[in-house]
Amino acid sequence: MDLLLTLRSDLGRQAAVEHALRDAIVDGALQPGAPLPSTRALATELGLARGTVVAAVEQLSAEGILETRPGARTRVAHVPPSLVAVASPRSAPPDAPEADFLSGDPDLTLFPRAAWTTAVRNALDRAEAGALGYGDPRGDGSLRVSLLEYLGRTRGVVAAPECTFITAGFSQTLAVVGRVLAGTGPARAVVEDPSFWRHRELLVDAGLDCVGVEVDADGIRTDDLPADGVAAALVTPGHHTPLGVSLSPLRRARLVSWAAETGALIIEDDYDGELRYDRRPLRALHSLDPARVIYCGTASKSFAPGLRLSWCVVPPALVDAATATLASIGGPSVSAVEQLALADLLRSGRYDHQVRRIRSEYRRRRDQLVTAVGRQVPSIRVEGVDAGLKALLRLPAGLDETDVVRGLAERSVAVAPLAAFQLDGRASPRGPAIVASYGRPYVHDFRRALQRLVDGLKALVEP
Repeated sequence: MDLLLTLRSDLGRQAAVEHALRDAIVDGALQPGAPLPSTRALATELGLARGTVVAAVEQLSAEGILETRPGARTRVAHVPPSLVAVASPRSAPPDAPEADFLSGDPDLTLFPRAAWTTAVRNALDRAEAGALGYGDPRGDGSLRVSLLEYLGRTRGVVAAPECTFITAGFSQTLAVVGRVLAGTGPARAVVEDPSFWRHRELLVDAGLDCVGVEVDADGIRTDDLPADGVAAALVTPGHHTPLGVSLSPLRRARLVSWAAETGALIIEDDYDGELRYDRRPLRALHSLDPARVIYCGTASKSFAPGLRLSWCVVPPALVDAATATLASIGGPSVSAVEQLALADLLRSGRYDHQVRRIRSEYRRRRDQLVTAVGRQVPSIRVEGVDAGLKALLRLPAGLDETDVVRGLAERSVAVAPLAAFQLDGRASPRGPAIVASYGRPYVHDFRRALQRLVDGLKALVEP
């Protein structure tokens, strides 16, 4: 049978086949139940290796878009239209921005569905019945062991499984840690200024007052840290949100010394520690003083935030209080099956494979953004280290960042003003800027979204 497909030249071969088949289904060229040519015939027609076509079909099958059965033709799955629509940004709600650079989410189409399906199957095949019970409030023991092996070799985090907790996202981690700190010491916490507003809210809700300390090109200004009366400091030393800077070696040492001198703890948010593009990631701050640093990590950026899989490593002195706090809110709060699946991915090396895959993709996106802005809107500087999923775009002096954000919104482009991250919402002392999260647009739509962003900036900044 013949099937007319057009492959995009700006995508890899497998991604191009996936995109073409997905578009044919969403556009109605292939109706639910329609058969596909054999992978051998389709590969010949497209001039590709059969393995490339097989991999594309397997990915779409894992997504539920195609249906494969032994000895039968591959067919378009009989799925509800709403599920098919998710495959294409063209079916987004009318009020959704056509270029979304606001959300800090990763590209959810990069979630490794086939690998996750295999891991869940392996977990259920191997798990003893008891593993599906309520379990330890700290989380599954096998996952904590596998996680520490991974963190030890990739982030320099060395700890005991007893000090490690599996939580339902960094928000829950911070809520639990905040409650523990509020009950054991001074009711104040240092936060970076600027920083993510939601994290400050969680600390306040836990009973802690937040004290802002300015961040500059070398990270949090350690000379400005309070001399006493503080329970902890919440920092992003590897890659600051939203300025994109890394804490300098000198300030890393000073921060740890400050904690030891004042009796405070450091909450290290290593939210995207695996996504460094210009060189190897920095070792976690935890490695300098495990007795004073609470290390926090997450699979939200490497896999998907909807899994609600994150972790923290606490000093031995806090284990009992953290365990009791988690138990009081019904912990463990992460599905046992998902914990076992993550453990399987870590042991098999497929977690590492996924990290390398997305690191390559997001590095390409950042390079494209830097190049496009530099060539087409040279009055804007892209600041921060080559890492993560966000970029700080420094606007020319004299512009109002709120006006730029509003102007982009009128062009259906969503970004955030830097002022949204400041503790008091004031303009940054270093000048106007916007924050663009380049991880959110889908891989097959990134170039179009980027061009829309750049065109909007050019019209607003360099009319």
